[in-house]
Amino acid sequence: MNPISMMAWRIGNLLDVSEQVEWIAANGFTGISLHASAGTPGQWRGLAPADCLPPCREDWRGRLARFAGREIHAPFGAVMQGSDCAVALVTLAETIAFAAGLGVGIVTVHAEVPREPAALPGWREGIRQLAGLAGRHGLVVGLELTGGFGEVLELADPHIGVTLDVGHMYHHDAAPLIPFGGDLGAVVRLLGERLVHLHLHDVVGATDHVAPGTGCVDWAGLFAALRDIRYQGMFCLELNPDRVSPESIRASREWLARNWGE
Repeated sequence: MNPISMMAWRIGNLLDVSEQVEWIAANGFTGISLHASAGTPGQWRGLAPADCLPPCREDWRGRLARFAGREIHAPFGAVMQGSDCAVALVTLAETIAFAAGLGVGIVTVHAEVPREPAALPGWREGIRQLAGLAGRHGLVVGLELTGGFGEVLELADPHIGVTLDVGHMYHHDAAPLIPFGGDLGAVVRLLGERLVHLHLHDVVGATDHVAPGTGCVDWAGLFAALRDIRYQGMFCLELNPDRVSPESIRASREWLARNWGE
């Protein structure tokens, strides 16, 4: 069974990241996902590299070892976009080293493939440098993007893949799915082995990060395609704590295990 994780940012009234991790472990999750940033006090929390020096990292490595799957989400501001990714790469170098120190195998990084052809060579060079960082630390980067998948496939680098956020594919009246005829499964089949991670949530109208099975995401099509490519990665529930209660988070894990298992 693929590890099922929950993104720790806030669960009910739990803001402390340590408490969140304990809640996730106690409620049957076999994977864990954390943000590599401090978050916003009173809203959500993560684990910033600057606040977790070597002794702290060793402690966290032990805490996370119980989970079969482990992911770090890079800071939102470190986006691989445009022709010059140098600034983002400084943050991502720190994030990747941090993840490796915690024994994490997947780092999710937001990315946007440039639309201007003149910007593509610089962007590709930035991605190659990112792949080099990941390779030196023995992990894989999942680029979270909703288009331009062909660019990632052309790189054919074992340390760079795609983190597919299925809910984001339904943004703006499912505009990202238009090139695929509205078929989410076609995206999965295109990516094949380059699909290294999944962020899972549903979408109701313009509201996303709600419980799976409650909105417009084609879950049956997604699961069928994942079976076709023999997906071996983790399933990460990325649920908004303002919209999904702790009880619904537990129910979502059970729903996912049941429907994927079937």
